Amino acid sequence: MSRMTLWVGLVLCLGAAPLSLAESPGEAGAAKSATCGACHGPNGNSANPLWPSLAGQNAAYLAMQLKSFRSSIRINSQGIMTGIAAPLSDQDIEDLALYYSQQTPAGLEADPSTWKSGDKLYRGGDPARKIPACVACHGPVGLGNPEAGWPALRAQHAEYLAKQLSDYAAGQRYTRNSKGESQGGSWTRSPRSYRPWTCITWRPTCRACARAMRQSIALILLMTSLAACARENPAAPASSAATANPTSAPAAPAAPPAQATAQGPGDLTAAAVTQQERVDPVAAADTGSSALERIAALPSEGQLPVGKWVAGTNYKVIAPAQPTDASPGKVEVIEMFWYGCPHCFALDPTIESWRKNKAPYIEFVRVPVMWGEAHRAHAHMFYTLQALGKLEELHAAVFNEIQSTGDSLYVPGDEQGTQRVQVQFARTHGVDPADFLKAYSSFAVQTNLEKADELGRRYKIDAVPTFVIDGKYQSDVAQAGGQDNLMQLINDLSASEKRH
Repeated sequence: MSRMTLWVGLVLCLGAAPLSLAESPGEAGAAKSATCGACHGPNGNSANPLWPSLAGQNAAYLAMQLKSFRSSIRINSQGIMTGIAAPLSDQDIEDLALYYSQQTPAGLEADPSTWKSGDKLYRGGDPARKIPACVACHGPVGLGNPEAGWPALRAQHAEYLAKQLSDYAAGQRYTRNSKGESQGGSWTRSPRSYRPWTCITWRPTCRACARAMRQSIALILLMTSLAACARENPAAPASSAATANPTSAPAAPAAPPAQATAQGPGDLTAAAVTQQERVDPVAAADTGSSALERIAALPSEGQLPVGKWVAGTNYKVIAPAQPTDASPGKVEVIEMFWYGCPHCFALDPTIESWRKNKAPYIEFVRVPVMWGEAHRAHAHMFYTLQALGKLEELHAAVFNEIQSTGDSLYVPGDEQGTQRVQVQFARTHGVDPADFLKAYSSFAVQTNLEKADELGRRYKIDAVPTFVIDGKYQSDVAQAGGQDNLMQLINDLSASEKRH
C-alpha cells in the first residue's frame, strides 16, 4: 500500500470521526423543549385540539413558523407564541425543529364516517370554486413535503386545521406590509396561482406539488433532488361571448433535475424525477392553434357546442394528426397516466364513472408513461396484469396500494426487488406467482411496453394525466376547467370525430 493511499485513508477516517462522535440531531432540542411541552404536550403530542401537535412535523416548516412568530410576521391572537419565540436564536429554532420532527405522532386516527365527505375535496379539489387539491402539496396520505417546507396534516387536530384554513381565507394568519401585502410569502398566495390537477415531472421544482427526495448520506456523496407536479391556472370553458381563439404558448424550458439515488420504495416522485428523460422544451412546444381548427369547416351538426370550448385554451390540436388503433367507425380516447401520480389517482373514480356511460363508439385505452425507471416499473405491472386478464379487477387495487397504503410496488435500482414486491402484491390478490412471472417476461408485455414508450414520444407527453382524442386533440383537467368538464370535452370532441 502506498503512502498516498495511507494518507487518503487517514484523512477520510479523521473526517468521518465527528459524524460518530457528534451529538445526535434533536438531542439539543429535547433540552430546550420544556416550555413548548406545556402547551404542545409530551414529545409534541398536544392534548388541546386548538394547539397543534408538533410530533412528526417536518423541520423546515417548524423552523419557518418559529421564525415567523419571532419576527411578528405570523399572527397569534394571544401573542403567546410571539413572546416565546422572541428570545430564540436561529440555532435554538433549528434544534427544536429537528427534535419535534423526530418524534412520533400519537393517536388522532379519524373515524371514517367523519372524513369521507372531505376525502374527495382533499384529493381532487373543486375547480368550480377555485379550490386546489390538498394532495398536490400535502401528499396522498397527508405527510407533507419536508424539503419544500409544506406541512404534514396527518394526525393533526381537526379544530386546529379548520382554524388555520379560516385564517388563511380571511388573510389573518400573517401580518401585512405597508403595501397591504401578506408577509407570509407563498403560504398565502391565492389558490388560483396553482394548477394542482396535473403532474408535470420534467420541471425540477414547482410550487403546487413539489416533492423532494430525502437526503442520502454516503461516505463521499450527498445528493438531493426535488420532484414536481402541477400545472398552473386551470382554464375554464370559454363563455358564449368569446370570439378569440388564443394560441397556446410553448412551455418554458426547465433546468434538468439533479441526479440522485432514490431513498426507498416510497419515495416515488423523487425517483421519477431523478430517473426520467427530460422532455426537450422545443420538441414539446404546443402545436395547438386555433388556425389549425379543422372542425370550423364542418357543418353545424359536426361542430362542437358553439362558444363552449376554445382550441388552444381548453384543448390543443395535434398537428399533424396521428394514426390510431381504433376499429373502423370508432373513436380512440387515450389516457396517459402513472400509478405514482396522485392526480391520476384522484381522477380515476371520475374516469370509471364516465366509462360506464360513454358512447359505444368510444374506445378507451389507458397507456402508462415510460419516462423513467419508476414509471417503467409500474407500466410493466400494468401490462402484466393486462396479459393475465386481471387488469379490470386489480387496476384500482394497484392505485390504492401505492397512493393510500404507501407501498410503491417499486424498489429503486433493483429490478429483481421490484419484481418480488409486485409478485407479492399479485399473490395477495389471488394471482399465481408462476403465472405472473411468465406474463411479466412475455413477448406480448415487452411489445406493449415498447409501444407505450413510442406513444408517449409521439404525442410529446410531458404531464399526467393527459388525454388524447382520436390522435387529433389533447387535453387535461386544468385545460378543460375541472374533472367533469374534461369528461364532457372528451365526449364533445369524440362526437365531432364520429360525425365528420
